[in-house]
Amino acid sequence: MNKQHRHDAIVRIIRSGKINSQQMLLAEMARAGFSLTQATLSRDLKSLGVARQALGDGTYTYSMAEDIPVRAVKKIPLAGNAFLQVEFSSNIAVVKTLPGFAPALASTIDGLRLDGFIGSVAGDDTIFLIIREGMSRSQLRTELLEKLPELGLKIHL
Repeated sequence: MNKQHRHDAIVRIIRSGKINSQQMLLAEMARAGFSLTQATLSRDLKSLGVARQALGDGTYTYSMAEDIPVRAVKKIPLAGNAFLQVEFSSNIAVVKTLPGFAPALASTIDGLRLDGFIGSVAGDDTIFLIIREGMSRSQLRTELLEKLPELGLKIHL
């Protein structure tokens, strides 16, 4: 079976129920007649834009990025307090967060599909947002505050 069929199956399985690990997804793919390695599955998940989303009960599930509510940041306890500051350097916005919050907040920012940002890279407590060519810092600040008002005065131009 080709890559497109495999991708279609992954999307169908993820959307059909709660898949909370790659092992579980591999097992479901095997039941659907696909034989693939964990490395291939990991690459497929990345190329499909699959996100690991925290649930309210402390567990995780895999979801298609476009299926995650844009305002998912509101579901992260104390999300507004998790953002410490945003500073700009050249074409990068550096977002400082409380330890452990950067991956979830970066995923949320990516899900907003802001015009001014190309993408993000997250560590444990720092997010690098890559700024699109031609966007001014004030435009980016306005765009961020429009979608994430909890950033408030934490953005330094």
